[in-house]
Amino acid sequence: MTPSENNKRIAKNTLFLYFRSILTLGVGLYTSREVLAQNENGQHYFLVQCAFSLLA
Repeated sequence: MTPSENNKRIAKNTLFLYFRSILTLGVGLYTSREVLAQNENGQHYFLVQCAFSLLA
């Protein structure tokens, strides 16, 4: 592979990883909001926080 092809591949992979990270962050924030909205007093907040920290 030429250096130009390698640079294009690196750039494409970097953009894909940024997109995946942003998508994962968005889904996580939305999901945590929905779970916490169902339980208004936040009793299960600790369990949700632990689950997300394990997945991160």
